[in-house]
Amino acid sequence: MVPFVVWRTPTLRGCMCIASRIFPSCWESPAGRWTVRWTRWPARVFWSVWRRIGAGTLDAITRCLRPGRITWESCESALSQWGVISQIPVGRTTYMTTGREGEFHTRFGVIDLTHSKLPPSRIIGNLAYRDDGRLPIATKRFAYDNLRSTGRNLGLVDMDELEDDDEW
Repeated sequence: MVPFVVWRTPTLRGCMCIASRIFPSCWESPAGRWTVRWTRWPARVFWSVWRRIGAGTLDAITRCLRPGRITWESCESALSQWGVISQIPVGRTTYMTTGREGEFHTRFGVIDLTHSKLPPSRIIGNLAYRDDGRLPIATKRFAYDNLRSTGRNLGLVDMDELEDDDEW
């Protein structure tokens, strides 16, 4: 399997395949194989879809949107995975970051970044790291604290489930 490519480039001229300025662009060879296909997002982030799109696609894009910053899946997305809220966010993944907040609409879903002022020493110990290389996910209690600090959707939380200590 060909590895996927995600990078930031300072200018559009930094990538020869995108010099034609066709977004998205794709070409097929006579054999019917994909030669290249690129999609462009804000902040000059490009994604090559030579690889299947999976669960880690939004994580990889988020990692490129806030390079050098601590970013983790939290709030509604994390609490839904922990089973603390019964609703499943569809088409939207919420992340906390030490960088700027923002909302990015991609063809894979919406990336919702919320700024956190916490020091790295308080963040790192409250994250659960995944084996598949995706961004870390906040623990139950930490995700709830993040949600409470943002002040949104607190009515969705099942407090009985939050108090259970059967974490992954």
